[in-house]
Amino acid sequence: MGKLASVAAALSVLGAALTAGSAIGASCPTIEVAAVAPHGEPRAQVIPIRGGGSVGVHSPPLVSTRDVVDASASSADGTPGLNVRVGADAAERVRAYTAGHVGDRLAFLVDGHAQMVLTIRDPITGDGFWISPMDPGAAKQMVSALQVCGLNPSR
Repeated sequence: MGKLASVAAALSVLGAALTAGSAIGASCPTIEVAAVAPHGEPRAQVIPIRGGGSVGVHSPPLVSTRDVVDASASSADGTPGLNVRVGADAAERVRAYTAGHVGDRLAFLVDGHAQMVLTIRDPITGDGFWISPMDPGAAKQMVSALQVCGLNPSR
């Protein structure tokens, strides 16, 4: 095989790998924590709420899937959910935001739907959060998908 044919073959393999990677990325789940915008905010992104209704959120989110360092499906007091731990930078963003926005609201989004919308009662000081209620099967599938996508290093 000549040099030109070798380069063409290598580019073909690289193109196939990039295409496969794009397909994987497209099916990876999203987890976000976003500040809820005041009602009627024209720049807010409107997100459906699990169970009905919608909420406007600010973009970009405080936390995104790329910030997730660990996730597990578990149950607390009989309520199934998703336990999510984030990296130090994301944890600091959440700490700083919640310290200055007690009384405001946060939306916890999974695959583009608000699973929970909560009022900030106290600053969030930890490095993770609990998203519940969530179907136990869906929570396990989310963890598996995060692992396959390489976004959860604790596999």
